[in-house]
Amino acid sequence: MKNIVFSLFTIFSFFLKLEGGTKNISFSGKIFEISVCCIFFYFYYKNRKEIKAKSFTVLSILLSTCMLIGNSFEKVGDFTLLYKTPLHIFLNVLMFIGYFLFFKVGLTYLYTYLKKYKNSFSYQKLKMLFDEHPFFFSCICLFLSYLIYMIAFYPAILSPDPSNQIKQFFNIETKYLDSVIVTNPNVYLTNHHPVFHTMLLGGCTKVGLLFGSFNFGLFIYTCLQTLTIIFTLSYTISFMRKLHTPYKVRLLILLFFMICPIFPLYAMSTVKDTFFACCVVLYTIQLFTILQNKDYQKHQFLFFFLTILFLILFRNNGIHVFLLSFPFLFFILKKIWKKNLILFLLCLTFNFGYTKVLLPAFDIPEGSIREMLSIPFQQTARYVTKYDSEVTEKEKEAIDKILVYNTLKERYQAHISDPVKAEFNKYATKEDLKNYFGVWASQFRKHPLVYLEATVANTYGYFYPDTTSWYVYYKYDTRLSQAGFDYHYNGLGSLRNVLSEYANTYKRLPLLGLSVNIGFAFFILSTLFVYTLYEKKYQYLPIFAPSFVLILVCVASPVNTYFRYAMPYIFTIPILFCMTLFILKEKDR
Repeated sequence: MKNIVFSLFTIFSFFLKLEGGTKNISFSGKIFEISVCCIFFYFYYKNRKEIKAKSFTVLSILLSTCMLIGNSFEKVGDFTLLYKTPLHIFLNVLMFIGYFLFFKVGLTYLYTYLKKYKNSFSYQKLKMLFDEHPFFFSCICLFLSYLIYMIAFYPAILSPDPSNQIKQFFNIETKYLDSVIVTNPNVYLTNHHPVFHTMLLGGCTKVGLLFGSFNFGLFIYTCLQTLTIIFTLSYTISFMRKLHTPYKVRLLILLFFMICPIFPLYAMSTVKDTFFACCVVLYTIQLFTILQNKDYQKHQFLFFFLTILFLILFRNNGIHVFLLSFPFLFFILKKIWKKNLILFLLCLTFNFGYTKVLLPAFDIPEGSIREMLSIPFQQTARYVTKYDSEVTEKEKEAIDKILVYNTLKERYQAHISDPVKAEFNKYATKEDLKNYFGVWASQFRKHPLVYLEATVANTYGYFYPDTTSWYVYYKYDTRLSQAGFDYHYNGLGSLRNVLSEYANTYKRLPLLGLSVNIGFAFFILSTLFVYTLYEKKYQYLPIFAPSFVLILVCVASPVNTYFRYAMPYIFTIPILFCMTLFILKEKDR
């Protein structure tokens, strides 16, 4: 009877369609589907393992809460679906119980399986080749898999940001000048997008022009990027062997790297995030290696140093990933604190010299401060949208000096902050900002819930797996051709259409589609973190810091459920899974 009750709670959670009014409450599944699921969940609960773990309970509560809040914001854009009527409250409580039971039992199943997993593999020749040469074997497989994308999307996939970066490289005016204070009217380059990446991308096109082909220059860049991603993923597979990851798991991950479209499509896309994602993966591996060995040799020190430098150079928030993850080493590896301090100071010195000395010396302005203020700006805009009549003239004046008040309500969009930020006054003084934040704090005290709703509405997709959005680039961008550059795709339009359709279909495939689901990535990372915590392997917890820092970056980002922002920590999930598997098995060796 207990198993039947648990099953009914879970069925209720997964099939109830809870929307606006009470008339819109219904079940989304058919009788046959619900019946089959009832049988499945009965045995799911009947064979459950009882593991008393507070960490599993806390995580189950967190994930269940994400499901309820995510559904409310997806359907109505705020929290009201949770408490609109007594019936809504009652149904949400029942759904929470169902989700909680499902996640709690699922976590114990997965934990038990991972602890007891034993490998068996019958293809001895393939096993030997893969085991003896994991890096080169993986390189060849990935290159052959990605070759069709390189041919179809020659020379490169350009989107708005890298197109404008190339224009900046050739000193052509772009929209990025509108948000910064220009120190030299003859310099159109800004650090809104990392200058290092802009110079690398533009430099490759410059080399191509020397050979008479702009397209060839773009292809030089995509070749460098494709090789980087292939080497990074192959190094990841090779490192898994050092972690004693079972052959089946490694081969499945390699197969995933081969068939998942995000890897080849981002290899051909010129956005900065591809190189950055590779750096995050390598940085995570280096963190684990140091934590495991409790020291590192000179070559490891150099490799770690270079990885951090590129982490900083390829995306402006790379410095935040470093600053919020590396200091854990001081507390855990106290015996080598001098080495860590030297490395830490070297990286800080480099970052300071690069951003505060080198770039200003070339009259290159930093990106606008508005890029860090998406959260408060969205909160103010939502407040004005809902409580415009309560805003005093003095408050309007303070807000107007930062954001144009009269059009703020019309510009507000719950899922993206760019329209609100677009009217930021780049000439605002420190006093203006101080006054604005005074108003921001005052309005928060009056209506704190609207602030929370503004942030959740702009970020819930990063924690809610039942929503999807755009996630890959493949369309032709006309900005450079309109600017006079000879950028064009080849004549293989039919092949591009097939690959593009495959990419769009992939995210809807059962199970496989979850690998590119942003909200599900948070569920997986949280689960791996909790397993490590449950095993009391506290010394390994810092390996999750880069990914969780990047999740916080997504919370502060301007767009909800934007794959390019989540991509770096999604790239780390396969290696973090294998690291966790190693941690779970470590004390059993």
